[in-house]
Amino acid sequence: MNVTIRPHRPGDSEVLRGFIHALQEAERAMHPSRLPADAVTEAYERSLGDRNAEILIAELDSAPVGFVAGWLEVDDDPLQTMTWRRHGWISDLFVAPPYRGRGIAQELLGALSDRLQAQGATRLRICALAVNAPSIAAFRRFGFTPFEITFDKPLRT
Repeated sequence: MNVTIRPHRPGDSEVLRGFIHALQEAERAMHPSRLPADAVTEAYERSLGDRNAEILIAELDSAPVGFVAGWLEVDDDPLQTMTWRRHGWISDLFVAPPYRGRGIAQELLGALSDRLQAQGATRLRICALAVNAPSIAAFRRFGFTPFEITFDKPLRT
């Protein structure tokens, strides 16, 4: 397996949109809060650009198979120390289903971690839907541990 992790290039828009679309549809299948991918893919791609996100593409034998995106962020929570508030935020991680289980997600996380650390991040944050056990397992393998847990309860209307 010859995996290469490289920075996103302007010509990657179609590939990136395809990955975003697939990620959104996968999450939509897991939780009713997610909008259809067709309604959000292009706007979400633009929002990554607006945030100056670091976007990395994983290629296997020169074919794109996944991506990761993130940026340096400072939370506005005044109850946390500044060291804790300033962190690298990993917004997206996706590996196409046929290529999962080969360590590609770990390589993407490692490469983005290095880039965000070079920008001053001293810690990383990432989130997953609670029902997304494979992602949670991948995050734990990379060394993430739970920080805060958000609970949700629908109310009758």
